[in-house]
Formats: sequence, C-alpha cells, structure tokens
Amino acid sequence: MNRLAPLAALLFLSSAASAPRLRAEAGRTAADTLKRSIGARAAALGGAYVAVAEDVHSLGYNPAALATLKGPALAATYLRGFADDNFGFIGYAHPLSWVTLSLGAIYFDGGDIQLNFSGGASETRKAQQDTIGMAALSLPLPGGFALGALGKLFRLELAEEAHASGYAADAGVLWQTPLAGLNLGGSIQNLGPDVVFEQTGDPLPQTTRFGGAYLLDLQKLSLVEDTQLAFYQFLFTADGVRVQQERLSARTGLEMGMNLGETGHAALRVGYLFGRDVDSITIGMGLKEGRYVFDYAIGLMEKLEDVHRLSFGVRF
Repeated sequence: MNRLAPLAALLFLSSAASAPRLRAEAGRTAADTLKRSIGARAAALGGAYVAVAEDVHSLGYNPAALATLKGPALAATYLRGFADDNFGFIGYAHPLSWVTLSLGAIYFDGGDIQLNFSGGASETRKAQQDTIGMAALSLPLPGGFALGALGKLFRLELAEEAHASGYAADAGVLWQTPLAGLNLGGSIQNLGPDVVFEQTGDPLPQTTRFGGAYLLDLQKLSLVEDTQLAFYQFLFTADGVRVQQERLSARTGLEMGMNLGETGHAALRVGYLFGRDVDSITIGMGLKEGRYVFDYAIGLMEKLEDVHRLSFGVRF
C-alpha cells in the first residue's frame, strides 16, 4: 500500500480543520518555501524589492541587484510564523573586479503535527522541513545595467516520510537609470522541472517580478542642511508579482531615513500588498551603526496572527 496516501490525507484533514482560522487557499504549486520572502527590510516594504540595490537579501528577489554592492556583505534573517513554523536565511556576497559572487541557504521548519495511525498508535512528527542552497553570479554592465543568474538546489520533506529534491534557476535585470535615484528591475524565478513525491509531479512556483524604486535624498537636492533627527531620505518602491497559477498582485513600500550621529542611521518603513485573496499591511524599522545593520518587520494580515521577521547584516 502507498505509505504516502494516509500521510497526505492526515495533512489535508489537519489543514481543513484549521481552515476557518487561517482562510488560506490550497496551494496549486509545489515547494512553496521557494516563494517565501526573505529579509525584514524587504518584508516591511511589502515585498516590493525587485529594483532595490545593495542588499544581500536581493538573492530572494533579483540576483542582478547584487552587482550594486560596494563591498563584501553578510546577512541573516529569522521568521517566526503564525503556525509555530520557523524560517531562516543566511547569505554572503563578495564583489570582485568584474562580477559579484553570492551564496545563500534557507531552512524552513513547518512545526509539529500529530499523526494517528490505524491500530491506535499516535506519533508526533515534523509537518514539513525544507532546505535550499543558492549560488548566484551578478554582472555590472555599461549604461547602469546589471544582469544576474541564480541556481538553487532543494530538498523537501513531509511528515518525516515523503521526500523530494530538485533544482531551480532565477534570472534578473536591473537598470540604474540616468534619473538619479531611479532603478527599474525585473526577474523570473523558480524555473525548473516539476517536484515529484513518488510518482506525482507538481510544478514549481514560477514567479515573475517587475517594478521600480526611487530614492529621494533631500540633502543631495540641497533642500535640507541638518539631517540629524530629521527624515531626509525617502525610498518609494512598487512591484507587480505574478506566481504561476495565481493572480497578479501588487506591492508598494515607503522607507523614511534619518541620521543618528556620525555613523548611525535609522529608518521607518511601511508596505501594502493587494490584489491577493488577503490584503495585508506591513510595517518595520531599521537601525544601522557603522557596518552593522538590524532590521525588523511585522505583517499585519487580516484574520491571521502577526508574522515577525528579524534580519541582521554586516558590511565588510
């Protein structure tokens, strides 16, 4: 007898039992961990991040943006979800004379699930455990353009019983336009073969992103003189995101930055996601002191518990 069938049924019944609370639509693609957002800054901006430069977390949105890094950088993110799930990311990017090389890893733990077998036996197992490794190459080009490519290897596990592994690829482009502060970007993510648990295959969550980011710096425009304890940088972001077999959604974000002392910087952020089954607002903050960066974000989702993200980064 197929051992996966009773496990799949139990997982389905568990999800159905919680449906009135979660109101989540059943997934139509496999490997949903591949489409999870990474980075608290990006999350606070509503996930509108395809055209934002100089951040290792661009590994999750547009590999081309990594070509804008001025020096080596390390970043890590932790997320605690509404179903006792845990999500972690760590990434490192190293610019060379003509290319930026980046590595990253993702781990997702879906929490525990109680399985009741025929005969009265009961067992607690991990509902889901996913691991993903990433490697990217990003090239700066003349005219403010950059190209990037990223490869992923992943392993998925359900109820400590069913396993699947595979690979996927991302590609992206970024244009730092002649208008100072304006970036345009686009990427396509999760290109690869179906994910197969035993004989049945499901498509990867192929995702298309496109959008822009505009940084308004009042100091550079000579509109403010003293930037201490006053917002003088404003980052506006907007993305369109289309996941395979899902509707097009839009994300927007606003970041307001100020200086704190000679080497410190603080930012407040807000984002909005709409065009999905559940619209949501995101808020967050960021602190930078010297080469160290700390970011926090919380998602305020209707009828769902809040989702908290923490990120830490170091610039070398």
